[in-house]
Amino acid sequence: PAELKLRFKNAVYRMRHAIGSEAVLFIDNYYQFNRSIDYEYDVQNFLSISDQAREEKNSDKRLGLLKHAADIYQGSYLPEIGELWVEPDRQRYHEMHIANVIALTRLLIERGDLDEGLSYVQKALKLDSYNEELHRLAMEIYALTGNKPAVAKQYQALSKSLRDQIDAPPSEESVELYQRLMS
Repeated sequence: PAELKLRFKNAVYRMRHAIGSEAVLFIDNYYQFNRSIDYEYDVQNFLSISDQAREEKNSDKRLGLLKHAADIYQGSYLPEIGELWVEPDRQRYHEMHIANVIALTRLLIERGDLDEGLSYVQKALKLDSYNEELHRLAMEIYALTGNKPAVAKQYQALSKSLRDQIDAPPSEESVELYQRLMS
């Protein structure tokens, strides 16, 4: 315990020296991050903007917020850490990002901004290649542009991804959408 305490104090000293002593406070026998200083935390920004987008009723403002949230998300939370404690937050942020992209893409489709919507879907599919809703959105966009070969290719990509990753076929919803779009 004595060595641990010494190492911790040394780490806090080095951190204070590197980022400034006002960043870490010792109050009531606890070390705390000083939230009153000027700082930026991408996770906090992502969560705040995602919450604002979810609550926003104005579609123009909502679109802007969703784009901003999508741009902030840079991939898995703390990807270099393989510990179990990080998994719940990593999964939650990932799911929020996918939900944001789906909502954003639906708004873009409504506005006829199909290329931009497809761009967001394709980026999200690189992070979550077996998300059927993303694949269905891509198929819908291709169908709206009259590109049936791309619809077929997207459906094949979905089928392959599901088969390779979880050994399952596409859902009935995906199969029905594919058949409807190809008829």
